[in-house]
Amino acid sequence: MEHIKQIWERSKHIYGAGKITQVLRRLLKYQISERTVGKYMHELGIKAHYIGKWVTTTRDSKYSHDL
Repeated sequence: MEHIKQIWERSKHIYGAGKITQVLRRLLKYQISERTVGKYMHELGIKAHYIGKWVTTTRDSKYSHDL
């Protein structure tokens, strides 16, 4: 659980259970399932904060183009 929290903090709270599982398997050679990592994250009270794509909502507020 300590490693999970460290990985999550290093990712600036972006990584979820899937990416944390990949890091644990690749770097630390742990055999752990994504579901178990998710359960530990829930126990620790941490979750991923996904960043959505930025979308422009106002294209031309002056209406200079013909409709």
